[in-house]
Amino acid sequence: MKMPRNYTPKPGAKVYKHYTDDQLAQAVSAVQRGLSYRKAAVKYKIPRSVINRRCTRHKVNKQGGQTVLGDDVEAMLVSRLKTCGQWGFPLDTIDLRMIVKGYLDRRGLVVKKFKNNEPGVEWVNSFLHRHRASLAQRICQNIKRNRAAVSRETVTKYFNNLADSVKDVVPANIINYDETNLADDPGRKKVILRRGTKYPERIMNQSKSATSVMYAGTADGTMLPPYVVYKATNMYDTWTTGGPSGTRYNRSKSGWFDMHCFSDWFMKIVIPYTRKLSGKKVLIGDNLSSHLSEEVIDTCEKNNIAFVFLPANSTHLCQPLDVSFFRPMKTAWRKIVEKWKKGPGRKQASIPKDTFPQLLLSLTDIINTNAEANLKSGFEACGIFPLNPSKVINKLPDASCTAEDNTAANTSAAVDDSFTSLLQSMRYDNNATHARRKRKIEVEPGKSVTGADIPVGDKDKEVSGTDTEESAADDDATSNSNSDDDDDNGWSTESESSSTCSDDENADGGDDADIRMETGSDENNNEANSSNTGSTGYTGVMTVKRCDIKVNTWLVVDFAEHSKRSRKRQMYLGQVVQILQVGPSQRPSLHQEYEGLFLRQTKSKDNGCFIYPEVEDRCVFSISQVIGSVSEPDMQRRNVLKFAVHASEWK
Repeated sequence: MKMPRNYTPKPGAKVYKHYTDDQLAQAVSAVQRGLSYRKAAVKYKIPRSVINRRCTRHKVNKQGGQTVLGDDVEAMLVSRLKTCGQWGFPLDTIDLRMIVKGYLDRRGLVVKKFKNNEPGVEWVNSFLHRHRASLAQRICQNIKRNRAAVSRETVTKYFNNLADSVKDVVPANIINYDETNLADDPGRKKVILRRGTKYPERIMNQSKSATSVMYAGTADGTMLPPYVVYKATNMYDTWTTGGPSGTRYNRSKSGWFDMHCFSDWFMKIVIPYTRKLSGKKVLIGDNLSSHLSEEVIDTCEKNNIAFVFLPANSTHLCQPLDVSFFRPMKTAWRKIVEKWKKGPGRKQASIPKDTFPQLLLSLTDIINTNAEANLKSGFEACGIFPLNPSKVINKLPDASCTAEDNTAANTSAAVDDSFTSLLQSMRYDNNATHARRKRKIEVEPGKSVTGADIPVGDKDKEVSGTDTEESAADDDATSNSNSDDDDDNGWSTESESSSTCSDDENADGGDDADIRMETGSDENNNEANSSNTGSTGYTGVMTVKRCDIKVNTWLVVDFAEHSKRSRKRQMYLGQVVQILQVGPSQRPSLHQEYEGLFLRQTKSKDNGCFIYPEVEDRCVFSISQVIGSVSEPDMQRRNVLKFAVHASEWK
């Protein structure tokens, strides 16, 4: 007879236990103090035989069938499961079954109830039910490793600095800001369908578009007006009407906040609010370079405003808006979008920009109901106000901690050091595996190859060439350590061949460089290097020496960020307008810099035609980025310059 999943005794059946463990403990204690078994049974309404067994036996098995694993083994499993979850690697029911099977196999134990010594689903359910006070099944969310790498030391240092920043600052003066996006997607929802339907579908338009909105709130629960950024080039009046009171609207090409949008938000939203307040003001947010400008910094100094940046990748722990505000807001937003798509927007492919303000107004009316409570709870959960670092630190695993109940009486439940060290290395290990540099090999069409088919000499040559490039890059990085422009732009230098110029050009003692480029074809490279004709492999582009680069020289410059894995070029044609001075260095030929005025290619079929852009494109570049020089252009109609080049070869 198979036991039902949830056993229900029949009416009128014998009741085996109608007392609690506390009542039984009190009865045993009364007997030990001198009360007779009979009187204790009458007083506590517990069978006399039960009290007798508890008083005379050291160990009494539980009523009914016994567990396959002992209490000490199950306690050890509970401890390990909690430790895995604490370190960010929680186990599921299948993992638990495999662990138990491995334990039984290593111990040489065979359980007839388990098929192939592997516990079934019913055993897992019973195990979780027995330990429901310590364990529970929850749906987990995935976080990236860079977020998991936030350690207790990082958060502790952050709170030490925060304590000085918010000292004697009232909650109304502590502001947290963060940008989010409101997507054009109502999300999935449970619906009622015919039983057996495999692919439930709902006809409702949606898209991947989203609108960026900046929210800000204070520690006392005050919400500042939202700031909307559309993905557009121009603004129209219908995009700004019908929204919440005080809302401001802007646009950017990417649809996200850039330095101009952030500065405008700071001046039009934050400053009007903080001017009404007295004392020091604190703005807490993520550390993004797009959120700072000289104008913002100067304004902060004038208005006694201090910026506090959160630790990197810690917004899910330290950002009040992320912790307690955005989730209920997104839930309400999906309901609003779903209602709109069922009604007036059922035929719209996406949310029009002139409709977004009205939907944002509906969202604001809903979230304002609990906005104050959510903001206060968010600041409290993040340990900002009131200041309590343990609110965040206790959420992170402690490398020095061991399992609970780690005492001499319960050593089987302790997590050993090797187990904790393994979890620590899995969470914090930053030794990433780097991909090996690949090299193109010539293979005949239809022919397969193996590693043995590659000549050994080519492999050695590849390794040697790689080492040479890396050493040259190291030398360049060392000599360039004081160059701010190179560090900021991340431009990498390529190997250059030295040549000799006149004595007056080489007064600094440095070697001039012939600028050469590698093309997409190895054959072109070989021809260019062997012919010594000065060609770079591109039509009309000739190699040039540093001493030959003068003001008004036309050059082709590469602005791509080269790496070992990618060498895709971004080449532009421009004219030198200024030769910049460079300080003394061991290799001045690699550090000479120029300022150029660059052109843009026209849309005509002739890809040798260029024109100056509407917005002047001035940029500083180094000698190592120069591909070569081109001859003087021919002036065409409408200020078009025609060069003897083929720009299609540069892509």
